[in-house]
Amino acid sequence: MILAQAARGLRSPGARILGSFSGVQLAPRFCRGRPVPPRVAVAAHDGDEGRMSSLKNKRSVLNEMSQKNGIAAPEYKEVLRTGPIHEPKFQYTVAFGGVEARGGSQSTKSLAMEAAAQAWYEGNGGLGPSVPRSLEEAVAETSQKDEADLAQTGTLVLVDLDNMPKCLLSLDSFMRETEDHGVCEVIAYSSMSYNPSHPMPAYVEYRRANSMDRDAADILMVFETGLMLTELIAPHRRVKSVVVVSKDHFATRLKEILQSKGVDAHHVCNYQDLGSVLGLAAGSWRS
Repeated sequence: MILAQAARGLRSPGARILGSFSGVQLAPRFCRGRPVPPRVAVAAHDGDEGRMSSLKNKRSVLNEMSQKNGIAAPEYKEVLRTGPIHEPKFQYTVAFGGVEARGGSQSTKSLAMEAAAQAWYEGNGGLGPSVPRSLEEAVAETSQKDEADLAQTGTLVLVDLDNMPKCLLSLDSFMRETEDHGVCEVIAYSSMSYNPSHPMPAYVEYRRANSMDRDAADILMVFETGLMLTELIAPHRRVKSVVVVSKDHFATRLKEILQSKGVDAHHVCNYQDLGSVLGLAAGSWRS
């Protein structure tokens, strides 16, 4: 299915999608014929675990806030377990942005973590006008960190975060240590199941498919690459080469299709080879 999507997407060049929101909207709602189940928002109060809400679950909201603001992901901790062995109740706390909140007792650990996230969200006004000072300070501190600079022209790096979650750390380290790294753009893709353990560098464009299925992120990457094809083969293009970072088989096929269209494309499937492949890509368009 992925290979068919890759071939079909790359035969249809067009204008590039700008902005992560439009990219997320284009993500498929069905993967391998299975509908994606709706998300449930659970209240933070005892006994409300069955209440439905049209809003996103608050664990997802907190994760998105972490990505948007470039701060550490929420940390959940079990603080209380009550009831009989066959029917336990759980309570969790969540620490995020220097603020901790505690949810009500729930029948599963997942619901208890959701209740804690709900309590954090409600206790901080849904991150409305009164954002906690500690969160503001965390964002400011992150934004002041030294980051690698992108080149004006050079290599576009496409990253599959679902199966190579530490790639951005390796990439950023390489770019810091290599003055003439040649990387001009970095786009990272993931499904909703990806939970970041570190904030992303500010120069990374993040695309998140609206599905828990990891194949959705792969398809989104292929689709957007197809839309960029006209730009990638233009005579005076800014992007001189493309490096696809993923362990999935679709990445090899994507590289082959790009090469067949005249794009200097490369594929990396492990962290150790990232620096050498980026150097190879830079050398190919500098020669």
